[in-house]
Formats: sequence, structure tokens, C-alpha cells
Amino acid sequence: MTDLNPRPVNPEIDTTLIVNIMDGEIVTLKEKFTWYINKQAVELEPGERKEKPIYIAQVGAKHMVDKILQEAYSIKNTLQDTDLRRSLFAKILPNMAEERQIKPLTEEEFKKRVMEQLQKQEEVITSILGGTTQKAQVSELEKKVKELEEKLAVKEEKALRMQKAREAKRTKKEGKVASSE
Repeated sequence: MTDLNPRPVNPEIDTTLIVNIMDGEIVTLKEKFTWYINKQAVELEPGERKEKPIYIAQVGAKHMVDKILQEAYSIKNTLQDTDLRRSLFAKILPNMAEERQIKPLTEEEFKKRVMEQLQKQEEVITSILGGTTQKAQVSELEKKVKELEEKLAVKEEKALRMQKAREAKRTKKEGKVASSE
């Protein structure tokens, strides 16, 4: 018989499983993950699975998802609710995902969504920069630097020639003064 009035969940007391998926298998990052609750460090070794109070697990999962998306996949905006986030949350908090019937994306689908997200990110950056990509801007700046270096080299060469001419004139004058004495 199904309980129609399930016990309410207390996120500060009730626990759930949290998994550090930064183990080199699911995610390319392989490192201990640390987050802080009330200035107290909470740590999970790579691949480690621990029961934690729901509140602590949810905060840790949020920070782990952000770190993975930003560092492993170069996705800058990690605040939007996307399939990528939900998929990572499902792997990090498997019991909560199961309760909510959330399934992680397949590896192929995950990669496809990452590429789509990166493309959207590039489009946003391009539109903000007025239609030019960051690479185009860097290329343009490199051309300007090269032009300025060439102009500087010409000016330095001209200054060196002028200095040599002054020295030759001075030497010539000194030679005339010495011969007249």
C-alpha cells in the first residue's frame, strides 16, 4: 500500500548520497572536491560516495557541477538550468535523481549538448563584441603590434644614423680644431 502522506523531508537532518564524479572516468578532472558550509570544509575524494544531510549534499553538488562545467568543458554561464546541469546532478546525487525520475544523459548526448552550449556561448560573445570573435580581435591586435614594432624599428634606426652623423661631425670639428692649433 502506498503512503499518501509521506513524511516531510528535513534537508538539515535527512541524508542523501553524494558522489564525487571528478574521478577521471565520468569527468576528465580527477581531484578531491571541497566545499564549505558555515566555514567548515566538506571534502570528497575522487570517486568517493558519502551520505550527507540533504542541504549539505545539494550545496556541494551545485558547486561541483559549476566547477565541472567551467573547468572541464569551458562553459562560462553555469547558472542556467540545462540538460547538462541536470545530467551532472543526477550522477552526483543519484538517490535524489532516482526519486525525481531524472536520468543522466548518455555520453554521446552529453558531448553533443556540450558542443551546442559552447556554440551558443561563442554566439553570445560574438554579439557582445559587435560581430567579431575573440580570435579575430586577437589577430587584429597582433597585426597592430607588428606595425608598431616595425615603425619603432625604423625610428630607432633613424635615431642611430643621426647619432652616428653627429659623432662624425663632432670628430671632424675636433680634427679641424686640433690641426689649427
